[in-house]
Amino acid sequence: MIAFQTLFLGLVFGFGPVRVMVGPPVVSADVFLDGVSLGTVRAAPWEVGCSFGNLPLPHELVAVGRDAEGKEVARVRQWVNLPRPPAEARVLVEAGAGGTPAFARLAWHTIDNARPKRFDVKLDGQELPVKDPERIPLPRVDFKRTHFLAVEVVFPKGVVARTESSLGGDVAANTATELTAVAVVVRPGQTLPPVEAMQGWFRSGTRPLRVVGVEEGHTDAVIVFDQDSAQRFRGITPPNPFSGAMTTTIPIQPSKGGNRLYGLWAVPQPGPGGGAAAPGLFPMSIPLDTDVDDVRTLIFRFNFPAAGPQQQQLANAVATAGMQAAALNRRRAVVLIVGEAPSDASTISVTAARAYLESLNVPLFIWTPERRIAGLSLPGWGVPDDISTDLQLQGAVTRLQNALAAQRIVWLEGSYLPQSVTLAPGVTQVFLARGVVREVRSSH
Repeated sequence: MIAFQTLFLGLVFGFGPVRVMVGPPVVSADVFLDGVSLGTVRAAPWEVGCSFGNLPLPHELVAVGRDAEGKEVARVRQWVNLPRPPAEARVLVEAGAGGTPAFARLAWHTIDNARPKRFDVKLDGQELPVKDPERIPLPRVDFKRTHFLAVEVVFPKGVVARTESSLGGDVAANTATELTAVAVVVRPGQTLPPVEAMQGWFRSGTRPLRVVGVEEGHTDAVIVFDQDSAQRFRGITPPNPFSGAMTTTIPIQPSKGGNRLYGLWAVPQPGPGGGAAAPGLFPMSIPLDTDVDDVRTLIFRFNFPAAGPQQQQLANAVATAGMQAAALNRRRAVVLIVGEAPSDASTISVTAARAYLESLNVPLFIWTPERRIAGLSLPGWGVPDDISTDLQLQGAVTRLQNALAAQRIVWLEGSYLPQSVTLAPGVTQVFLARGVVREVRSSH
């Protein structure tokens, strides 16, 4: 009856049209951006103008279809500037004879119809065995309390689909609940209490939000390479035993664990048919492990496409990396490795890129292999950490690992824009995962 004809992919900001498609019995449509009316359309081309602001921040577009009497008969929603994973999964919880949740049933889809390699299913952080993804027995727990079910379907080539659901409490066994993930950092020396004791910690405006689960889970980190840094790793040893790793074409083995590390080259790929470069389409590596050896592998083995300095879009690449890091609602981080003279032909500013990462709660690390600029403040980015030697690189990777280990993903009942969620006054055990990280943050 109603659907969006205008689909917004990649980073969106500025002014543009929003068009919907309608069919009977819809005769008019109200269009809203973040709850604010953009207007009512009643005839072709069924289009309203929309200002997304000067920064690429997350937004919610809603179109409400009404019949001739003005009654709502259809509603659609489109998220803007929020990550879209390459595969999707759904979970349906089925009740047993007593009416309590007894089984979980999974469904999934990928563009290439790939077969799953494995299923990772956890209830309140405890792994559940999966013999049949269409009938996964749930353990007998107290369903008078709220429980958190997390599912990851792992496909070849590092593709992962993820879905979550809350069970028990006042939620019906087969009810699909919308949840919002918020990445937080546990302060050194602090521990998180049970979920029941965290009620009232988070708000959207003045509205208190219900916490339904907390998980550690896996991590996703993306390293953005400034092309000026590519030939400046003079003090770092190439991965052994391949001393010729710069030129040897030996296949890189993808990550076998759950924690994933990607490399992203800050020059966008050509568009379809070899046309103009497409903003937001940046070359990425296969997923590796988040350790110093695999960081070395990225440094010396990631194949950087040839490109002139005028083609690099550093701020756009960092924003895209933030979207990639947050795509699966895991613990996340972005690392920018910069050289002495980074060029940038981005369509957004450094300030906008950093604001976008903060809106998604993605912390940013700045590294440089050039010791002479390690103590200087780069315009917009801040002061980079020194990775000019093996020892310095190990220290930077350790800081990254510690920061990821200190993160937790808090799941809130309901669907909210990530930047609208704040901590209530007086909450001191955690802070939102954002900003430029330089010091060690322990999870003890």
